[in-house]
Amino acid sequence: MQSIAPGAGEHVRGAANATFRSLRVRNFRLFFGGQLVSQAGNWMTLIAQTLLVLHLTHDGVAVGLMTACQFLPVLLFGAWAGVIADRSDKRRLLIGIQTFAMVQSFALAALAFMDHPPLISFYLLAMAGGLATAFDNPARRSFVVEMVPEQDVSNAVSLNSALMTGSRMVGPALAGVVIQLAGYGWCFAIDGISYIAVIAAMAVSAIAGGNAWGIVGALLFVASDSLIAENRFVAPRSWAPLAIMVTYHLALAGLVIGLV
Repeated sequence: MQSIAPGAGEHVRGAANATFRSLRVRNFRLFFGGQLVSQAGNWMTLIAQTLLVLHLTHDGVAVGLMTACQFLPVLLFGAWAGVIADRSDKRRLLIGIQTFAMVQSFALAALAFMDHPPLISFYLLAMAGGLATAFDNPARRSFVVEMVPEQDVSNAVSLNSALMTGSRMVGPALAGVVIQLAGYGWCFAIDGISYIAVIAAMAVSAIAGGNAWGIVGALLFVASDSLIAENRFVAPRSWAPLAIMVTYHLALAGLVIGLV
């Protein structure tokens, strides 16, 4: 049996410290821990919504419409949400977004516990969740950069990306287990409870406020930047990326409908 090299343990510890060095920052450690719970719960809700609609309707078109309701707000408002995030106190903005998403999850849980829930309510709540995601994505990604020193930014971004990728695997798996054992309602309820972790983590973190312009100023910027002189809309070429994204998502929805 070969013995371990004398310096192997120190080498492993050094590699681990380098890999997770941004977690030494208290604010990022709190944020990371909250996101670790919340993001898995978020994917639980996304999967449970789709499966519940399929269970209620047995209709592929209804499932495709649910997918559109979940992601269309991100497509339409994602870029402008980034403008608002850049000119706002990201911590307060994220707390507001997570609180809104928590209420949405509990509303989904209440509907799922009903005997005959109205289908339109799930579509409306899916759009509300998509709107929250549209604002959450740019605010959360830029907030990570503000929490750590400059030399740890790349490490924090990498860990956050790994967390998001891992939640895409863990969340749907947990959703399947919870739905099978307890039902759709509890899947949504657990997601709602999971938001408490990230809200509490951001509430106790100490991050300097954002630009004094704030959300109102950002909204004014979005409105003014969307128009040019003589009340005409921006040049058509500015809408080319939007057209490409619309085509992509319509094709994706068609693929989902075809598979179902």
